[in-house]
Amino acid sequence: MTKYRNVVITGGISIMNKNNQFGNYFLDYNSKNCKFENAEEIFQNILKEKELTDKKIKELVLEKPHNVSAEFSMLKGLENEGLLDDFISVSIIHSETVEGKFSALMNKKIIESTYGAEVSLKNVSDVDVSDPVKMNSSLGYFMKVVTEELLKGSKETTFFAPVGGYKYMTYLGYVAGSLFGCHSGYMYENAQKLLIIPPIPVEINFSSIIKNMGFIKRLLNEKMIESDSLNEEEQQLVDEVPYFFEKLYSDQKLLIAANAFAQFIFKDCTEGSLKINEDVKKKINKYPSDKILFMYKFLICSGK
Repeated sequence: MTKYRNVVITGGISIMNKNNQFGNYFLDYNSKNCKFENAEEIFQNILKEKELTDKKIKELVLEKPHNVSAEFSMLKGLENEGLLDDFISVSIIHSETVEGKFSALMNKKIIESTYGAEVSLKNVSDVDVSDPVKMNSSLGYFMKVVTEELLKGSKETTFFAPVGGYKYMTYLGYVAGSLFGCHSGYMYENAQKLLIIPPIPVEINFSSIIKNMGFIKRLLNEKMIESDSLNEEEQQLVDEVPYFFEKLYSDQKLLIAANAFAQFIFKDCTEGSLKINEDVKKKINKYPSDKILFMYKFLICSGK
């Protein structure tokens, strides 16, 4: 049986729920008077003031392990199913808010003390839904962060758990997880029932994208391009791979923009020309079912 060594979690704030073991420890702080930049210092002060020592934390976890957090419940569910390796690394991707940071820090302490795991925290900024261009860029960055954490391990031993955070973290996170063939999971907290979701096969026409890389670079640089200005080949690309493009209307004009998916895959290559090295070609020919993984993991940029 394959066991998971790399667990990537989108973190929420369920640990701060007053019905959970640690929620009451954060009830009397005012998040409005806290800044994200000082969140870790404030968090450490709370632990000290509340005498929330490592020993006390372990006692509270052992007392009611099902009332800790969604993140902890997910790991506990994997452990109960015999799916966790002896040593695991955990990445918690959280929102750039005081509550998000506090929750991630508290989960980090709990997971490290319970599993002896190596835990890293990654924050992503809020999404400005009023600005489509900024929104696409923010969502693209989020997918990039998820991808970087997923690719720290092999797809067979990596588990993605979009259990908390903003709704888009679940939706886009699952897309990123499926793209690289990673299993995802959801925990029904009340019943403590673990649901493992297999990745959906994703096929991307990379040859068409690479062929039109000049257009992709221009689109990412200019943010939006009028549809009427596209040549025949560019319009054909937009029609053939619509999952990369966003269509917006402004002043009765149809505009084309790179959506979050395109932003996350091609952002790093806008300053150079894209090419595939021979090692990648050999791997793709040998393992065609994993060509997306190889294309993303080994695509290199030149001319920077």
